[in-house]
Amino acid sequence: MAFFEFIEKLQQKPRRTRIKIMWLAVFISMLIIIGIWFWSFNSSTEIAGKDHHDLIVPEDLSQSIKQFKNDVPTLWQSLKAGMQNLEEE
Repeated sequence: MAFFEFIEKLQQKPRRTRIKIMWLAVFISMLIIIGIWFWSFNSSTEIAGKDHHDLIVPEDLSQSIKQFKNDVPTLWQSLKAGMQNLEEE
């Protein structure tokens, strides 16, 4: 029931705050989707590379994916700080 209580509290907030929360939720959702896409892309290219020798993954792309995976914890910390700021408002 905590979810329904959250929705009821959200409905009581001013329109501007609700719009901020909506865009934050959209942003977080897209980050999750893009993150899953990157992880699945990386694993699918490794599997395909073993089966098909004609698949070439540029080294830059592979390094970018590894860097993204390393940056995700920092990104989560930033998102948590942003959520706390919204809660304080």
